[in-house]
Amino acid sequence: MGISPFSSCSIDQPATGNPDPSKFKILRIVNYTAYTLTEIHYPDCTTFEGKKILLFRATNQVVMDAKIIDPHFCDGPHLSPIARFRPDEEGWFLGCAMAIHLIEKDEEDAD
Repeated sequence: MGISPFSSCSIDQPATGNPDPSKFKILRIVNYTAYTLTEIHYPDCTTFEGKKILLFRATNQVVMDAKIIDPHFCDGPHLSPIARFRPDEEGWFLGCAMAIHLIEKDEEDAD
């Protein structure tokens, strides 16, 4: 993964306006077996009123128990999404559709 001002982990020192990954509130959450779709509000984030729609390869409980959720695509011990969507109803719909597609693909790969 390259360094970019648009896609970086913000665990250590989030830049002004970027989400603080330790300060968040889960607004919506739905589990699709091995995948969980969430709408999360980051009060320190200035884009999209601080809302992010994130898809994780993790169970509902793992996401709900997380103390740090960085909305960026990062490696490390903290929870990081496998996909992000525009934080609106269309983004939520697309997140649901992707989770369902991934489940179907996992089932095909298992056969």
